[in-house]
Amino acid sequence: MFGVHVGGLIDGAHDIWVCRAHPGVDGIRVESIERLADLPGGVPDATGAALTLVSKIREAPRSVWGFSAPFGDALENSGGEEGLRRTETERGVGVASSGQGTWMQDQLLSALAEVSQVCVLPQAAPPLIVAGMPPAMISTVASTYLLEVAPAALVKVLRAEGLELPDADEAARKRGLRELSTGGFVRPMARALRDRAASDAGASGLGALYCALAAWRGYREYDHADLHGDADYAREGFIYC
Repeated sequence: MFGVHVGGLIDGAHDIWVCRAHPGVDGIRVESIERLADLPGGVPDATGAALTLVSKIREAPRSVWGFSAPFGDALENSGGEEGLRRTETERGVGVASSGQGTWMQDQLLSALAEVSQVCVLPQAAPPLIVAGMPPAMISTVASTYLLEVAPAALVKVLRAEGLELPDADEAARKRGLRELSTGGFVRPMARALRDRAASDAGASGLGALYCALAAWRGYREYDHADLHGDADYAREGFIYC
């Protein structure tokens, strides 16, 4: 699982963070939380960042990526408030600036549109790879899935499920991380990773962790074919959490 928190797309620069995690029945195990610019091949400009991410996605078969950037634009009469997509209205969040949406759609999704292994959910809904599927069948379906997520939407859902996720300061965020571990969402983290996710300087790092967690929940808990059959979601995108 990968969580990509997209931020700071100003004057060609970016503040993009990537969380790499491994899924399990008892939550995700966070392996790393890094600025994209600090990773091998990472660059400080937004266009170069998109190229780097496209390359990393193509090189990561059997993976799920959660991006905190819009996958589509609002349709007329789609049920959303004026200027918002229906999924944003339903989640009660304004996801991102139009600049982030343009970057996501034009520089990243368009570059992956013809890559057969990559499936953007719920815009496309081929059979998903599931445990026990014969190798011959696995070779005929996509193996890399991209989902739109939003940290704010995930936090709302988790709080509604009874978790306390304070974010007032570093100590409060550490308590929130312990809540995620106790609740079975995130396996206990190494101290260095926990400190990095909770620090004021790494606020986008915590966002990337939420993106990975939302991707884990979204991939396994939703009926993607049903979402794909909804005209609004298939065109505008859907916020998984």
